[in-house]
Amino acid sequence: MQSGSPSFGDHVQPDHGLAGRLAAKHLIRQGCQKLCCVSYTPLTDAPPFSQTRALGFKTYAELSGIHCTTITRSSASENKPQESQPVAKQIVDEFNKMNPRPDGLFVTNDLSAFIHRELINQGIIPQKDIQLVIGTDDFYLNPQPASIHIFDQQIGKHAVQALLWRIKTPDMPQITCSLKPKLLIP
Repeated sequence: MQSGSPSFGDHVQPDHGLAGRLAAKHLIRQGCQKLCCVSYTPLTDAPPFSQTRALGFKTYAELSGIHCTTITRSSASENKPQESQPVAKQIVDEFNKMNPRPDGLFVTNDLSAFIHRELINQGIIPQKDIQLVIGTDDFYLNPQPASIHIFDQQIGKHAVQALLWRIKTPDMPQITCSLKPKLLIP
C-alpha cells in the first residue's frame, strides 16, 4: 500500500499522485483560494506515499493558479502513536500562524485524526471554518471531512493475481499496477 522500492519487484498500489490531485480539485471546487498540505519530510530518494500525494496536490493547485504551502514533519514519530498528538499540535500551531491562513487543508498521512482533533481544540471547525480532506478512511471523525478511499481489498486481490502471474512467468519484466483512489464526500 505504500510506495516500495522501485529497484526490484512487482508493485500493486494506489495511485497516490492521483489522490493528491483529487484532494486539490475538490478543495478548489469548494471555493478555496489558498491551500495547505501536511506531509512527512522526504527522507529518501524514493518518496513514500505521503510525499507522492503532496506532490500531486501541490502540482494541481499551482497549475490551477492557487497558492499552496506544505507543512512537513519527520516521519520518525510514525511508529510512535504517543508522539502523534504533540506533532499534530505543532502542525496546527504552524498552520494558524500563516497569514492569511489557508482555507483548504489536505492531510496526506496517518496524522489525519490527530490534526482533526487539534483543529477542533484550537477552535477551528472542519468543514465550517476550513475545508479539510484527509488521506485515510477515518469515518468516526465529527464533523466528517472528505477523504481518500484507496480500495484496499481490490489492491489485495490484484496483488494476489500479480503474484500468481509472476510465479507462472518469472522472466517477465517487473510490473507496477496502480489503482485509482476515490474521493469520498460526506
